[in-house]
Amino acid sequence: MTRVARALGLFLFVLVGRLAVAQLQEPAQLVPADAQLYVHLNNPTDTLDALLTQDVWQLINEAPAFDQYRRSREYAQLRAAVAYVESRLGRNWREILRHLTAGGVTAFFVQVQPPVGAVIARGDDEELVSDFDELIRELASDNGNRRLESFDVGRVTVWKLSQGAYYFVRGTDIVVATSPELCRSIIARLDSPVKSGTLSSDPQFKAARERLGGAVDDPQKTLAGWLFVRGDLLRSVPELQDLPGEKYPDAGVPFLFGVLPHLLRTAPYVTASVWRRPGGITLSAQIPRTEPTLPPTLTWLHSAEPGKEAAKPIRVPGTVLSFSIYRDLKGLWDVKDRLVSKEGLQGFVDIETEVAPVLFGNRDFATEVLAEIAPQVRVVVIAPESAGDEPIVLPAVAYVQRLRHPEEFGQDLTISFQTLVGLINLGLAQNGQPRMMLSTLSYREVTLHTARFPEAEQGAAPTSPQFVLLRQISPTLAICKGYAVLASSEWAARAIVDYLLDDPAADALTAHNEILELDVNALVRLIEMNRQALIDARITQAGVDPTQAEGEIDSLIQALRMFQTARYTRGLNEREMYLRVDLDRN
Repeated sequence: MTRVARALGLFLFVLVGRLAVAQLQEPAQLVPADAQLYVHLNNPTDTLDALLTQDVWQLINEAPAFDQYRRSREYAQLRAAVAYVESRLGRNWREILRHLTAGGVTAFFVQVQPPVGAVIARGDDEELVSDFDELIRELASDNGNRRLESFDVGRVTVWKLSQGAYYFVRGTDIVVATSPELCRSIIARLDSPVKSGTLSSDPQFKAARERLGGAVDDPQKTLAGWLFVRGDLLRSVPELQDLPGEKYPDAGVPFLFGVLPHLLRTAPYVTASVWRRPGGITLSAQIPRTEPTLPPTLTWLHSAEPGKEAAKPIRVPGTVLSFSIYRDLKGLWDVKDRLVSKEGLQGFVDIETEVAPVLFGNRDFATEVLAEIAPQVRVVVIAPESAGDEPIVLPAVAYVQRLRHPEEFGQDLTISFQTLVGLINLGLAQNGQPRMMLSTLSYREVTLHTARFPEAEQGAAPTSPQFVLLRQISPTLAICKGYAVLASSEWAARAIVDYLLDDPAADALTAHNEILELDVNALVRLIEMNRQALIDARITQAGVDPTQAEGEIDSLIQALRMFQTARYTRGLNEREMYLRVDLDRN
C-alpha cells in the first residue's frame, strides 16, 4: 500500500508539474521583466490570409513593378529557396508557416542599441518543427561544410548560427536570440511556471494589456497582434528627442498634434494593437496620462465638457474626405506668450498688425474676431457628380465654422470675404492674370457671395489648362444656420447649405478630438475622372512610356477599389490619449 501511495503521489507530482508548465500560455512569461519592447502576433497566417485575399494576390501579380521583379535574378533565387524548403519539409510554404506559428510569434528587446532580444515562434506540429530544426542547422552550416558551435542547457542544445544569432528548439517552440545568456534565461522559464521576475508580472505591462479590452468596440473583433514599448525607449529615438519642452518653436506642432508631444514626454509606456473584424481591420494605440489635468497652455486643445469635442464630420453627396477637429483659437491666442518661443511669436504679431486690420477693420482680433468663432472646425473635400467635358476635374474644398453671434459677425465676415477677393484680384492684375467678379445669389433663402472668373476675361483658349482650371473655381461664402461656409466652388457651397438645413445631426458633437473620414469609393471616382490627365502627367514628369503609365494608374485604381472607407479618430479621456484607424473592405 505504501508503494502504491508513493507511486501515486509521484505520478500526481509529475502530472501537476507538467500541467503547470503546459499552462504557460502567456509569451510574456518567457520575457525578462526589464524588456523595453514587446511585440506579439496571434496566428499570423490567419491575419495574412485575411489581408492577402484572392483579389490582393491578383493585384500583386498584375502590378508592373512585381512583373519586373518576377523577371529578376533575385526572384528566381527566392523561388528556388522556397521550393527547396517545401521539398525538404514535404509541405507548401503556407502550411509550413501556419504550423510553425500556430501558437503565435513573439519578439522582444531588452535593449535596442546594440540589440539584445529574441524571437519566439510557437508551433503545433512537433514533427514539422523537428524537421525544420534539422533544415535550419543544415543551411546554417552551409550544407554540412561548416561545423556549428553549440552548447547544452539541460536537455536543450543551443546552436550558434552566426555572430549575435543563437538558436534552439524545445518541443514546438523555436527561439532565436542575440546572446547565450538570453537563451539560458528563456529555457529556464520554459521549464518553470513561476511568473515573478518576468514581463508578465510587470505593473506597466499589466496595465497596458488591460487597455486592449477597450481598444475596439466590435464584439466580433479578433486580436491579431499588439505592441508594448517603454516610454524611455521612445524618448531615446532621435526624431523624438527633439520634442519641445516648455515652449514650442511655433503653434503648428500643438495645433496639428494636440497634446500628443506633451504626453510622449512623460508617458511610462505606449501600447498599440491590430484587430481583425468582419469586413475590415482596426489599428489602435493608447498613451496613458500621468497627470489629471492639462497644463494651462494646452487647455485650448480640448473641451472642458466631456463628450463635446469635434463636431460630426460632414457627409454630402460626393464627399471624398471629411475632417473635423476641436481647436479653441481664442484660447490659443491667450496663451501664445507662454506656449510659443520668442521667434515663433513673430507670426502672431504679423497677423494682428498686418492681416487683421485689413480684413476686420477696427475689430480687436482676439476679443472681437477669434472669440466669435466656435472651437469646432470642419473641412470637407467633395468630388463633382461627373466630369462632363473637362479633361481635368478639380474637387471642391469647403471650410465650415460655427459662429457665436452669426447675425452680427456674419456681416463682418462677408466684408472680409469681399476684401480678400479684392486683394487677390489686385495681385492677379499685377501679374497679368485674369480677375474674379463678385456676385450674390439666393439659394434656399441663403445668400451666396460668389467670385468667379468671367470667360471673356480669361484670355485663354477654351482647352488650355489655365482655362480648364479657372472655370471650375468660384470661391463662395455663405452664412447658414449660424455657420460660416467658405467653399472653393459655388456648387459645393450649395451642397453644404443643403446639409446644414436638412440633416438633423448637422450640429451634433462627438467625444473625439479629431476625426478624419475617407470615402475610398468617391476617391476612386475622382481618380477615374482624371485618369487620362494622371497618365499624361506620369509620361511627361516621370518619363515613363504610355503603357507603363496606364498600368500604374490602373493598378492604383484597382488597389483602392478593395477598400470602402477609412476612418481616423483621436481623443483624450481621463485615463489616456487614444488613436484609432479603421479600414473597411469593399
